[in-house]
Amino acid sequence: AGDVTLTATLGDVILDATLHVLAAGTAPGLESFEFSSETIPVGSPLSFTVILNLPAFEDVPVTLESTGVGVSLPQNLVVPAGEWSVTSEITAGDGAGLAQITATAGATELTQEIEVLDFNPVGLLLAEVLYDVPGQDDGKEWIRLYNGTGTTVVLDGWSLGWGGNSYATGTASLSGTLVPGACMLIGGPTSDADNGSPTFDLPLNFEPDIENSGDKADGVALFDMPASQITANTLPYDSVVYGAANTSALLGSDGAPAAPHVADAWGGASLLRATADSWVINESPTPGLCPVIQ
Repeated sequence: AGDVTLTATLGDVILDATLHVLAAGTAPGLESFEFSSETIPVGSPLSFTVILNLPAFEDVPVTLESTGVGVSLPQNLVVPAGEWSVTSEITAGDGAGLAQITATAGATELTQEIEVLDFNPVGLLLAEVLYDVPGQDDGKEWIRLYNGTGTTVVLDGWSLGWGGNSYATGTASLSGTLVPGACMLIGGPTSDADNGSPTFDLPLNFEPDIENSGDKADGVALFDMPASQITANTLPYDSVVYGAANTSALLGSDGAPAAPHVADAWGGASLLRATADSWVINESPTPGLCPVIQ
């Protein structure tokens, strides 16, 4: 066993190749075992890839076992002869929690932990907006974000934009982390009965104030980029357009001007996301709640 160098010569051309000779009885083992995500919704599939440390001299069986919450595993999984890897998928059962999946090939095994979620990932979303507070709005407006991605989101590099003529009328950078299924309340910094007595995770005085809308719709948007890069034509990651008519052609996440998602809220009411695709006016704002959005 060891390295052997072969040299081929044709006229003035000389080429070398190095071969690694394996010891007798050497068999491929596992190099890596990786899933495409660390989380999976109940009842959903999740792909994975098994990679060997050597090419398969012949078909290499790969066995999978799981502990923890129930998942469905593929049967008769093999890395075909001459190949380095195989890709397949598992399917989560109907119970949420942690599952440990162990892959074995030859004398080697590797284990990965997957979290089965009791909700379907819907993305990082605007969940609630209070922009019209009884009396003075300044220092009392707030926006609630919801992490429906299924993974922890680092908000550094994300930002908010708002306005009537464009989302770039007012912009603000975000920071911090948000774990799956959690919310972050951004705004204030004043907290009193007028704005629901919130506790702010990220105190931020919106400057200028979020616009109160009316016949001409206004909007609030979430961007996966720094605030300094937002322009009137920047595509939002998520947005809510509120009011009568979107005459400024504020964009939705699909790149087209958005039809207003909801009417203009009256003073003291908030815009509340009822589902991933719908908004309602909420007479009693809920800054301290974080329900699952589906």
